[in-house]
Formats: sequence, C-alpha cells, structure tokens
Amino acid sequence: MSRLSEWLSGAVDPVRLAHQLKFQPDPWQAQVLRSTAPRVHLNCSRQVGKSTVTSVLALHAALFKPNATVLIVSPSERQSNELFSKVTAFYRTLGRPVEARQENVHMLSLENGSRIISLPASEGGIRGYTVDLLLIDEAAYVPDALFQSVSPMLAVSGGRLVAMSTPAGRRGWWYSATLTDRWELHTITAEQCPRISAQFLAEERDRLGDAAFQAEYMCSFVDATGAVFRDDDIAAAFVAHEPPAAASEAPSAMLRPDPGALVLSRHLRAMEARRGAAQGRLRRSQARCAHRWKTVGGVAYCVFCALEQTEVPA
Repeated sequence: MSRLSEWLSGAVDPVRLAHQLKFQPDPWQAQVLRSTAPRVHLNCSRQVGKSTVTSVLALHAALFKPNATVLIVSPSERQSNELFSKVTAFYRTLGRPVEARQENVHMLSLENGSRIISLPASEGGIRGYTVDLLLIDEAAYVPDALFQSVSPMLAVSGGRLVAMSTPAGRRGWWYSATLTDRWELHTITAEQCPRISAQFLAEERDRLGDAAFQAEYMCSFVDATGAVFRDDDIAAAFVAHEPPAAASEAPSAMLRPDPGALVLSRHLRAMEARRGAAQGRLRRSQARCAHRWKTVGGVAYCVFCALEQTEVPA
C-alpha cells in the first residue's frame, strides 16, 4: 500500500489509523473508534486503555477535519496534560503528517487550522470555545456545574462528546447519564482486558476490599465509601403504603400501629446495623490500603479507600 493510500485509509477508518500507530485495538476499542454517536459514555476499569483509544479519536479529528477544535478536559491540569501527551506522542509516531503551527504542553495547532487543547476543569477558564470533539477524562470527578458549562460548546458545531471514567458512586451527571438513552454506553471491566491478569485482580480485591474493587475494576456504581446509609435503604424507607381505614369504617384501626411507620422503623434499624458494619470495613480497608492521593476542590483523598488527608506525603 502506498503512503497516500495508507493515509487515506486512516482518514476513512480510525481503526486503520490505530494500526498505523502500531496499536492493535481491543474489540471494544475498535467499536468506540468507529462509533458515530454524538454522546459516548465509557465506564471503564482502570488500565484498560481508555486514554489510548480517546487519544486516537482526538488525533483523527484534528488530522482529517480542517479547522477542528478538540478540547481535552480533566479535573486537574496534570490529568489533562497526561492525556494530551499521548495525543502528541501519537502525532510524532505518525511523522507529523500535518505540519504544526504551534506545539506546547497545552496545545497542538496544525497547518490545516485544527487545534487540540488541554485544559483543567476550571469553569472560569474553560468557557468561550466552540468544539468539534470534547473529551472529558475522569468524568466522575468533574462537577455538575462544570459539565453544564462545557455542554453548550457543542451546540453550534454539532460536535461529539466522549466522556470516560471509573465510577465514583451513584451521584452526579456521570452516573445520571447511565439512566438515559441519550448516550451510547460502554462498560469495560478489568476482566475484559487481556493485559490484566486474574492473579493481579485477586490481589487487588484482597487489598482494596470488595466495594472499592467493584468500583475501580468492575465498573460498579456502588454507594460512596463511608456513606452512612445505602441508597437502596433510603429508597426503601420511603416505600409507599396504603393509609389506614377511617375510624368510622374500621373502629379497631386506631389501635393498630401505622404499617408505614413499622416499615420505616424496620429499615432504619437495618440501616443503623449496616452503618456500623460498613464503618468497620472502611477502617480495616483504610488501614491496609496503599494510598493513592487525588486532590479535588482543595481536599486530598485516596482514590482507593476515600481516606481524607490535609497534608499529602511527597
């Protein structure tokens, strides 16, 4: 195949562009690369290759759509730059097929007018762009207000939004997206990644505890670590019940306890018992956890066990 034919094949099929980058996509990655859905939700285990596949998407958009703007947003500058660095590394691997007008740690501007820009998720500094492809990394940790500020960037361009993350509990826009039909949903667990061994996963389950393991590696939207009550218990506590009969129709009704009150009392006692058990499990998990710290909103916490710390070790 000639160089021109190879180039054109990459333009038509992003999977072929990945092959030119010496990257053999997993089946789910090939599906994502070929997707044309306007909203793509990648609920991924850690280390399955979500950054790699979205880097190919970003580069494909910039190379083959003149004057395209690709925006990479993450909760922190470091995370945005990490994804951006993969894009620029792929660009260099291809031999810089379109000359760069400007290239630095935050932006790659090409001769065809396209730009790839990396920004942290700061609402004040992120407004004002019209975007053809918006990539949101670690989406579960991007606040609702920030998501609301970036969504309008796609209104005029008719651009695409690809958001990827591991889950972080049943809250926020990232979880709500799984409850609608407006997104193309992909769930990729660690067991689906051929590069992650069963032995490693067994060790991680023992180290993290089941709840954290389910979130980090099995893509489960579990209740927030350390929460006092489970979401299911809260919902059950307010289960609908039939009101008691009027006293005139059933004179003995005034002597019977309200069945709704009994249901609520039973669930509250169950929630209290579960809270004690959960707090015990949390303390044991935090005691043996090899902490990995993340700072969000000025608060440092461990992404594995949710332990908060005011001073993070160097």
